[in-house]
Amino acid sequence: MDNQMQDETAVNDSFLEDPIETDPRYAGMLAEADVEAERALRGMGIEGLGACHYHWDVKQRFLKEKYGIDWKSPAEMNPGACFD
Repeated sequence: MDNQMQDETAVNDSFLEDPIETDPRYAGMLAEADVEAERALRGMGIEGLGACHYHWDVKQRFLKEKYGIDWKSPAEMNPGACFD
């Protein structure tokens, strides 16, 4: 991976993640979005394989609607990867 990509996108081992994931200015908002996503998944009875996609969808919508943040999910950041 080139240095420009590393500067633009935080890297967690071999997967890319949205840079705001490591930006302390967003920590509280991301934590709040994760709590909201977990609450929503429990309410829908969603768990196990594939639950991460629902979690990311709820998190993404929450961040956009409440804070105007365009967060990218791991699936969006790593289009060739499979997540369960």
